[in-house]
Parts: sequence; C-alpha cells; structure tokens
Amino acid sequence: MRTPVVLFSLFLFALQVACRWQPTPGLTWDYQIGGPNLSRDVRVYVIDGESASASVFSSLKAAGKKIICYYSAGAVENWRKDYKSFPSSIIGKDYHGWPNEKWLDIRRTDILGPIFDARLQLGKQKGCDAIEWDNVNIHIQDSGFPITAQDNLNFLKWLSELTRSFDLAVGMKNNGGQASALVDYFDFAIVESCAKYKECQKYLPFYNQGKAIFAVEYEGTCTGLIPEVEGLLRDVKVTPNGLFRQCKTYPSISAESVAEEVENVAVVSVNVAPQISPATPTPSSAPRRTSAPRPTSTTSAPSTAAPRRTSAPRTTAAPRTTPALRTTAAPRTTPAPRTTPARRTTPAPRRATTVPPTLTTEPPIPTEEAVPSPSPSTGRRPRPKTRRPRRKTAAPSEEL
Repeated sequence: MRTPVVLFSLFLFALQVACRWQPTPGLTWDYQIGGPNLSRDVRVYVIDGESASASVFSSLKAAGKKIICYYSAGAVENWRKDYKSFPSSIIGKDYHGWPNEKWLDIRRTDILGPIFDARLQLGKQKGCDAIEWDNVNIHIQDSGFPITAQDNLNFLKWLSELTRSFDLAVGMKNNGGQASALVDYFDFAIVESCAKYKECQKYLPFYNQGKAIFAVEYEGTCTGLIPEVEGLLRDVKVTPNGLFRQCKTYPSISAESVAEEVENVAVVSVNVAPQISPATPTPSSAPRRTSAPRPTSTTSAPSTAAPRRTSAPRTTAAPRTTPALRTTAAPRTTPAPRTTPARRTTPAPRRATTVPPTLTTEPPIPTEEAVPSPSPSTGRRPRPKTRRPRRKTAAPSEEL
C-alpha cells in the first residue's frame, strides 16, 4: 500500500518542479526595484512585487520577459501596505542606515506565515515567475533578537518551501556564508557588490548546479566579477534611467531564449514558448532598442554594441575572400625587376636634386595625418565614497 503512495508523491513533486521556472546561467537581466524601464533589451526583470503596476506586469509578459518580484523577508518596511500586520513583538532594531526599516524575529514563522502567504498569493496573481527575498542573513545583523546561524537556516528552508508551494522559483539574496547549505533549497542567487567585497566565489555552488547567479555592482566597475556570474552595473538607487551596463557580452535575445528553452524542462518550454514568440518579431523588439538610447546612451551602449560584435563571426567568413591569394599572385608583377633598368634612370636624382627637400618632408606629413589620434576613453561616473550601498530607495516615492 505504501509503494503506490510514495510513487504518487514523487510524481507530484516532479510535476511541481517541472512547472516552476529555473533561471539558468547566461540570462540577461536588469535590477529595477527602484522603478521599471521597459526599454531594456534583457530577458529577466527584477521589479518590486507590491508597487509595480498591473500594466507593467502585462507589458513585460506580452514581451516574453521573465519577472522576479522583490520582497523583504528579514526586515519590515513601514511604507508597505501590510506593515500593520506585523505585531510589535516581532519587530526589532532599526536597519542601520535605513530608519524606515526594522529587523524581524524570523523564528516566529507562525506569525510570518500568513503575512508572507498573502504576499505570494498577490505576486502569483500579478504574474511573478520568481521571488527575491531580501535581508535573509539576519544571524549576522544587530537585529535585537538572539538569532543563530541555525535559526537562519531553518527560516530560509521554511521560506523556500512556502514559496515553491506557489510554483514560484525562489532566489537567495546576499547570504554567501550559507550558500553551500542552502543551494538545494533555492533556484538562483542575487548578489550585491560581491566584487567589491570579494565574495563572488561563495556563490559558485549555484553555478555548479546550473543555477543563475545575478550579480549587481553599484557605481563601480566590472573588475573583480567572476565569469560564472551575470554581472551588472547600476546606480545606487536603481532608478529607471540610471546607470545600466552589462559586464558580459551576450547573444541576441531570440537566440538566448531558444537556448534556455532547450535546457529547461519540457513542460516549462511549453508554458514559456507562447510568451517568447511575441518578442522575437522585429516590429515589437525594434521599438525597445530605439527608445533605449536615451537612458543607455552613456551607460548601456557597450552592452547594446556587443550583439553587433557577435554577428562579426559572419564577417569572419570573409576568409572566402581569400581569393585575395589570387591578388597575391601579384608576384607576376614582380617582373617589375625588369624595370630595374631604373638604374639607368638613376641619373634622375641629378635632375631632382632640388626635389629631395620636398621628398623628405612630404611623405611624413600624410603618414602623420593618417594616424588617428587615440580615442578618449568612455566616460565613467565617479565611484561614490559611501558605505556598502543598498539596492533601493527609502520609499517608492517615484511614480511607477
């Protein structure tokens, strides 16, 4: 009697996994929790799950994008609609530097469960494909509660199970010290400033299991990011038209979509394919590229130019023009040595005795003018001398 039950349970688990989106390495993305910019030519958008409007969700879905919704798990923000649902008994100290946020007693899952359940229901209804839970390393924070490392692990395993019960992928945020212990419970990782603090290597367990590592650096450079992460440069407040630059060269969106669908489970590809097809025709994708130059003229130009370089391999087919070897047959013109009787004309220098001054001065002039002056390096915004930057504004005051 138990064998059929076990098999059926395994079948249900496999079906749930197949229906859940799995972000894989190589996906282009943008971090937009400070406000959406729908013109980005990327595959994955991270937006605020509560404040993003229904029109933003519908536009992204129509364009075949994947949506990761941002929520805070270990801290409560006093501007959230469900703020009053958190009793004062589980609210701790201020989040240092962010007075509108306070740490939570994550051990009280009996209280947090119904609140997070309501958030996940809303996210699922609006169109989230995955959830990014922020502030999940409470055991190393001055929270006002005696949270241990084991308490943190227990909380995150519980949180992962709750999120996956809605067929939503779940991402771990900034908790590299416990990445190895939690990689089986999370489907991807989002990391802030891992290059700056030399922590990128800690998240490699995700990459080793074929799970994406989305890494964002604020106002810095791509230096220090390891190849296994999907690196991105953004402004500290992640504003819609702020700094945006990808740290890697990616294939075109259409090619990337096909590659991802082949790698994912068949059920997932069936669910996603109808969403991708609207994004592939040039009429729908072209407007995004034409509108993008305004926000990306000074920042994302390198990323938009990169795809053109990827088309260069077609030009590398130019070796077909190796018929130039036929022109190398110009050695037939080497009979020019017959004109070596120019030695007879060597008396010409006597006639051109007045020419040497011009001959010695004129040739250098064209060669000097032909050499272009080195192009100035692209402008980079100065690095702000701030403490470890956060990823959002104090409150979503700007109009989305």
